[in-house]
This record gives sequence, C-alpha cells and structure tokens, in this order.
Amino acid sequence: MKILWFTTSPSSAEKKEGKNLITGGWIKSLEKAIKKFHPEVQLGIVYFSDKNTMNFNIDGTQYFPIRRKEKNKFLRHLSGTNINKKEIKNHVIKFNSIIKNFNPDIIHIHGTENTFGSITNTSDIPVVLSIQGIITVCLHKFFSGITRKILKRRILLFKNRFHLLFNDYKYLSNLEQNTFKKTKYIFGRTYWDRKVASILSPNAKYFHLDRILRDNFYKNEWLKKRYDYLDIITTTRSNIYKGLETIIKAASLLKQLGINYKWRIAGLEPDDLLIKIMKKELKKVPDQITFMGRLTEEEVINELLKADIFVNASHIENSPNGVAEALILGMPVIATHAGGTSTYINDHKDGILIQDGDPWSMAGAILELWKNEEFAQELGRNARKVALKRHDPEKIANNIIIAYKNIIKENLI
Repeated sequence: MKILWFTTSPSSAEKKEGKNLITGGWIKSLEKAIKKFHPEVQLGIVYFSDKNTMNFNIDGTQYFPIRRKEKNKFLRHLSGTNINKKEIKNHVIKFNSIIKNFNPDIIHIHGTENTFGSITNTSDIPVVLSIQGIITVCLHKFFSGITRKILKRRILLFKNRFHLLFNDYKYLSNLEQNTFKKTKYIFGRTYWDRKVASILSPNAKYFHLDRILRDNFYKNEWLKKRYDYLDIITTTRSNIYKGLETIIKAASLLKQLGINYKWRIAGLEPDDLLIKIMKKELKKVPDQITFMGRLTEEEVINELLKADIFVNASHIENSPNGVAEALILGMPVIATHAGGTSTYINDHKDGILIQDGDPWSMAGAILELWKNEEFAQELGRNARKVALKRHDPEKIANNIIIAYKNIIKENLI
C-alpha cells in the first residue's frame, strides 16, 4: 500500500530541516509506529519547508518538501494577512505533480486548517482528512478571552500578529468549509469534532482514530512531591483564545487568599506580545507566574514531573496535546470544558473539568487538589491508566491501516 501524507510538520525529517519540533510531534510518532508495525507500507510525506530542498528519502519514507516563502513584513501589514493567494495557487500545482509522480493508493491530509484541502477538488485518488483543530470554530471563539475592542485599544501601531492571524483564519475558514463539503472520509478522535464534522461534512464517513503521543511521555510517570509551596504548570501557545487571562485572574485569587504557590507557563516567552497586552489590560500579573518560553520534549517532561498540578485554560480545543501528555504522565489535571476536552477527561474520575473562562472555579479546583493529596494522586493514577490504553501506538497504527484499506476497497467497487 502506498500512502501519501500532506502535513505542516516535517515529521522525521526535522533534523534535515534543522529543527527541533515543539509542536506536531504526533505526526512523527505516527510515522514511526506505521514503520514499526506495518513495514510493508510505502509512505510519502509532503510538507512545507523554509528551504529549497530536493525530494529525499529517510529510512524508506519519501519526503517532498515545498518551499514556503516568507512574506515581506510591510506587505503583510498592508494587506492585513499572512496569506499569499498567488503562492497558494502555485502550491496546488506542486501538490498535484507530487501526487501524479508518487501515485499513492490513498491520500491523507493532516489538518483542515491549511491549504492542503484543495486536493479534494482535483484528485481521483481517495482522500481522507484528519481533524486537528477546526479553524471555523476557532474563529468563532477567537476573541473569547480578549475582545477585539481591547486588542485595538492596546495596540496602536500597525496591525499586530493577532489581527493578521484573525484575518488568516477568516480566509482559511472559507477554504476549510469548502474542503469539509467535498470530503468523503474523516479521521477524528473526540465527541466534539464528530459533532462539528456532522454539520460541516454531513455526508462524510467518520472514523475514530486516536493520536500517538511523543515517545518519552509513555516512559515517564509523575509521582507526588510535597513542597512547602504549591507548584502549578501550564503548557500553551501565544494565542489570544488560549485563556491566559483566566490563568492570571485565577492566580490573583490564589494570591489574595495568601496561598504560597508558583505557576510556571511553558510555551510563552516573557516578552511575548500577548503578555504585554495582559499586563496593560489586567494591570498586574502576579509575580508568582513565570513564563519559561518554548521547551524541548525533554524539558517539558522534566518541568511537568516537578509540578503538583497541570492546568489548561483554553477557550476552544479539540484534543489538547498538553492535556493528553499530562494525563499519560499520571498528573492531576484541571482543564476547561471546551471543545473535545471532555472526551479526554471524565470529571472527578481522572481529572477535573471547569467552566470555560471562570477563574473562580479554576482557583477552587486547584485548592481542592492541593488540600486533598490522596484525591489528586487517585486522579493521576486513573488518568495514566486510561491514557495508556487510549494512546497505544500499536493499536492506533493497526486501526489507521485498517481504515486506509477499507477506504481503498470502497473506492474500487
């Protein structure tokens, strides 16, 4: 079987690209699992590259890098978007050329939030679409934590990257909805993405397919450590719908109660624009919050293992990787009931779900776990047990190959 992937991640070619992947690790993990459990498969991977690199082969996988040019900053501000429509048209030509040359039995597009979906309009080869996030819903929730009015008031010069991202989302949402309409097969993994897909792509066949996490998260296990202070950790990205304002408000409530705590946030640099906006709007960010910047896989694991509690505050998610990784380590996890998070957490059984955007319930849930050490440990044990089954690499590799074969067979009839 020949399978061609389209993904924004270079997967196992990260070293050739001179990158150490911070995001998209599940693509590399899935590639490794398929090679291990199904070596008969011929895999090709198309991805965007910042370099002019020819096609190449690594351990049997054929890679097809497509050069993505950086748009001039002035032109980005002038147009109000990062998207170069002319370049996208050129990419589509390259997509079709690669498909013709590789001649796969099936095409797998990883993610609806990119331009790969144009393939569904032109390919006679069966195409399956994996849902990662859903831009259309993210666009709806974009200003959930920080309103557009606040953003305009706090940023006076030019259009900042959040304005550009919002405009990008509007364009990509239209592409995404068109892709969903034309898609016959969908891979998803949460109750939420299945519900949304039933609206955006009512005639598509949906396959449940869980995600393989990064290797070292399976090998490590969290053990409760009692310090003389409460240690909280969050992994996030610099996006205004990720709930940073909820974290800051919850942290302020803990400070008012006189709780001795530290709250470490991975994924945000101390000088990030989002933090600057928060400081201007909320006046005060508690000194107990530390922004650690982007971390490697090993660094993330080490920081998680040192913490007492993991907290996710996002206003919209599908299956948040940070939550999944904390759960499989066996950590006590608190997360907002947003998007597909409830598929990963059974409230008060293997984690705690709280109302989206509610810093009071967040602070209260943190205190609940801090005061009840036995309950926190029980949640962590239950979480790891469930997560190890859900994210089992061999099971997932087998399931995706079965799904591929069923789709191919259906299209031969």
